[in-house]
Amino acid sequence: RPQQVHAVRLTQHRQVVGLRRRIRESRREATGRMRRHCDHLYALLTVSRAVSTENNRQAIFDIISRACLDTFNCRQVSLMLLDRATGDLEVRSAVGREDSARLLGLRSKVGEGIAGWVAEHREPLLLGTTVDTSRYEGFVPKAYPITASMVVPIEVREELVGVLNVTNPSDGGDFDTEDLQALQVFAEHAGITCRHAEQAEWMRQTIRELDEALQAGQNR
Repeated sequence: RPQQVHAVRLTQHRQVVGLRRRIRESRREATGRMRRHCDHLYALLTVSRAVSTENNRQAIFDIISRACLDTFNCRQVSLMLLDRATGDLEVRSAVGREDSARLLGLRSKVGEGIAGWVAEHREPLLLGTTVDTSRYEGFVPKAYPITASMVVPIEVREELVGVLNVTNPSDGGDFDTEDLQALQVFAEHAGITCRHAEQAEWMRQTIRELDEALQAGQNR
């Protein structure tokens, strides 16, 4: 009987130790999630301020790309815009370990590759190491292995503006749904920037035309 009591106590002790370990692990995970959530919010606040004060569209795209690179601690970020004249996606901003100058201006068709698939279907993708590339027509592998990636459409009022790409966390881990949601907010800022720039250009053009018409009328 004493042996049975000892065995029961030993089992209970092991259960308590295991429970304490799980509680500590849960607390560490919760702290990590909270810290990452705060980083996301701070980065989004920084981008929001830039959008409201910066007039140069390219500068804002670079700010968004840089904020994504820092926030998600990743290898590469690229922001692609839809060229309405050709229907192509064009890399307009790129930051990270790759040669950004080489990436800028690269084009791909809507519907081709992963970014093209996202543009065509207007659906965000959260990808890991294993990807069924047969789903993506015209897929071309990167020059470096992809361990994880997020690709989201940039839209304004259900109209496609472009695609935002983030690849390879520096710690070798994975992206999660919270990361994907944060990236979608970055994409919203990029879309708003495009529309504001277009509206500002339309206003400037309208003012020039009115001035020219007014001067022409005065010279008659």
